[in-house]
Amino acid sequence: MTMHDKKYHYGGAIHFLYPRIENRQNATVKYGNVSLLTLYNSMIKLGSSKDDMVSKVFGGSDKSGELIGRANIEQTKKTLKLLGIKIIEIDAGGYMGRKIVYFNKTDETAVVTVKQLRKCDWYPYN
Repeated sequence: MTMHDKKYHYGGAIHFLYPRIENRQNATVKYGNVSLLTLYNSMIKLGSSKDDMVSKVFGGSDKSGELIGRANIEQTKKTLKLLGIKIIEIDAGGYMGRKIVYFNKTDETAVVTVKQLRKCDWYPYN
């Protein structure tokens, strides 16, 4: 998921594994409700207004027999709606993985959809 400030021309991207956690003591950014609010609050602290912010939702694919991706998508939509952030693009769901390249100054994204990510797809992190 990305969040972009149209006025100041910056933004951020998050990736999380699980939709939400209720216990604040165990809260980390691997949970959607925590990571999304962390990005939102960071942008607000930098001077963004929610009226100038837009979002794009990517990912949320399900592995065979698991529906965690679907739950992540729904959590993202729910949280963005509560925050009043407009979703301008969605490429989410299904059973195919996605690699996202995001240029935060212009809010441009490139999405590569694959059956399986290869080790070399994680460059420069491998």
